[in-house]
Amino acid sequence: MIISWKLTLVVIAMAPIKYYMVRALAKRKEKYIREMIELNRDISAWFSDNIEGIKEIKLWNLYRMRERTFCEKQGVVLENNKRNVMLDAWNMFYEVMLEWSVTAMLYILGGILICNGTLTIGGVFAFISYSSYVTGPIASIMNIRYAFSRIMPSAERLFTFLDLWEEGSGDSLPLRK
Repeated sequence: MIISWKLTLVVIAMAPIKYYMVRALAKRKEKYIREMIELNRDISAWFSDNIEGIKEIKLWNLYRMRERTFCEKQGVVLENNKRNVMLDAWNMFYEVMLEWSVTAMLYILGGILICNGTLTIGGVFAFISYSSYVTGPIASIMNIRYAFSRIMPSAERLFTFLDLWEEGSGDSLPLRK
């Protein structure tokens, strides 16, 4: 801020943009992770049903039908995984593009300030160097939200399970205290 308040505004303007970007991507990531958990639950139940009904499958010669069902379920799982990977790639892309845009804006505005005589070349380069000390931690802190979006659906399911009442113990207590 001491070097140039105008360049500081460019750096500060990056924070809300990054926040809304991460927030939108984190919501989509949570949705995809919830879907993945349900798909994995569904495919595990399907495997369990097949193992329990192996005699009926052999008796009625249902191999092809079961194989077709497995391929369909696996296709849905792979599509979900592909969306998760693409969302990670988009997050990285948006982060890099925002960083480059801020740097480009700093160079452009710095060039204008140099031409006006209000800032020196050394001041612009010093500000750009110092700005990375600010933008890097801001981006890292905001990316924590995106990282938590991978964990939250699983944690919610775990806490729901732990809050279930224990049966047959005589007293009705939740599993966690």
